[in-house]
Amino acid sequence: MWCMSRLTRWAASAAATAVVLAPALSGGAAHAAASSYPSGDPFYRYDTTGATPTPYVPDAGTTPGQVLDTRDHVTLPVMADLLKALAYSHGAALDSFSIDATQLLYRTQDELGHPSATVTTVLRPEDLPKPVTSRGVVAYLSYYDGLSDTCDPSYTLQNGKLDGEKAAISQLLESGYTVTIPDFEGEGLDWAAGHEAGWSTLDALRATEKSLSLPTSTKVATVGYSGGSIAGEWVAELQPTYAPELNLVGTAIGGVPANLRHLVNYVNSDADADRDSWFGVIPAATVSLGRATDQDFSSLLSAYGDQVATDVSTKCIGDFANKYSGKHLSDLVNTGVDFMADSRVAAILDRLTMGKGATPTAPMFMMNGRSSDGIGDGVMVADDVKALAANYCSRNVAVQYDEQSGLHGAVGQTFMVKAIGLVPGGGFIDKWFNGTDTPADYNCAPRVIGDPAPPLPKVTIRALSRGHHDIVIVTAPRGATVKIFVAGHKKVVARAVAKKGHARLSIADHNGKRVTHYRVLVGGTTYRVAMR
Repeated sequence: MWCMSRLTRWAASAAATAVVLAPALSGGAAHAAASSYPSGDPFYRYDTTGATPTPYVPDAGTTPGQVLDTRDHVTLPVMADLLKALAYSHGAALDSFSIDATQLLYRTQDELGHPSATVTTVLRPEDLPKPVTSRGVVAYLSYYDGLSDTCDPSYTLQNGKLDGEKAAISQLLESGYTVTIPDFEGEGLDWAAGHEAGWSTLDALRATEKSLSLPTSTKVATVGYSGGSIAGEWVAELQPTYAPELNLVGTAIGGVPANLRHLVNYVNSDADADRDSWFGVIPAATVSLGRATDQDFSSLLSAYGDQVATDVSTKCIGDFANKYSGKHLSDLVNTGVDFMADSRVAAILDRLTMGKGATPTAPMFMMNGRSSDGIGDGVMVADDVKALAANYCSRNVAVQYDEQSGLHGAVGQTFMVKAIGLVPGGGFIDKWFNGTDTPADYNCAPRVIGDPAPPLPKVTIRALSRGHHDIVIVTAPRGATVKIFVAGHKKVVARAVAKKGHARLSIADHNGKRVTHYRVLVGGTTYRVAMR
């Protein structure tokens, strides 16, 4: 019965994980009544008094990670079918189970460091059909890459549009992790704004711990692919200084935009094997990073470029990534404009190049694809990710960098399996939480597992019989306490301090020629002596 249950559960997870990245370009904007969008949902605290809804801004008295509002019993239809399969594998009726989530509105900050608010969705393994005690918190970082609030995971989880990622979330739950899924782009939808994504994720972890009354010693980790890797990587860079109290045990990222300048050049070139699927990220990033940094690039855009920018400004990645096949950056800008050389653009690209922040404190698993073009996975440049891993290796971070032949979506499937595993205990996250990773799990930067054992004190013991006394001479570190017991008894029969590196103790001998067994305690170490 157990074997059948395990097999059924594995099959459900494996089947879903096999498509975990496949729908990445087909999600699109969710369709529902306007009032159900985040911009029309009072929970998100949008200011709708003006012509354009604007995000709620926390007052100056709030602190990063502070929970501003909570709502419970949020139903997640996107998870229903997979969780019902899990319920069935645990012996429950196939249609007997649904899961509710808790959503938290919390204080964080935007790319420019201004106070802001966003939402995270929290799922607990205690709520599964077969409850599991939580082992810690994993921030699952969606690849939602959106410029519209209809792309937010907090919304798409409720409206069935996060289908491609449900297997990874479900596996984390069944493996015993509380899962927090932040809208890390913020309510301003600042896609690719790395600092904001990192701060928002760290504050989501803070808010989750506070909401569940968890101690800061709780183990936390992050996992994210593609757009989610932006948040995950910046968490690793920012955590040591922004949220040092968090007990971050590992970061898993794949399909990483380590250098946005190189990414744009790659996607813009005809050398890109998959360029028709990704050119739309260029105008989308122009819009999102412009609003994240309060810059207006409209003067650089051609009429067509302005049209494209307007089109993508309210879309999700599935709507725009492959919409502009055959186009180049030169089609979007005015004649004679070198967009990448513009001082404002250059400053943003330099600021968002990964690997310039604080040295990560936790081990990392990083992965990227390299397609037949020899450059990258169709959007991310493999050598940039490899160089980022080498950068952290040189700073003594434990890193495993894996590279796989293939395009972005297919490589994402393998990444999730290696990061999370198809069964509990099978991925990097489990090793980090279990403390079972070893230097052999990393291809650079050896890692010390736990604190090294302290060296044993140098102790020698000599035993002499002098008439009616047994003499014990102990050589030990200066200041060590020495206690002697008769074996089998708790009473101390002699004690001394090794003031000059040795101690001489005398014990009255009442056994005559019979053997007396002594237990000699030096510091915290016990030695045994037998004397006649």
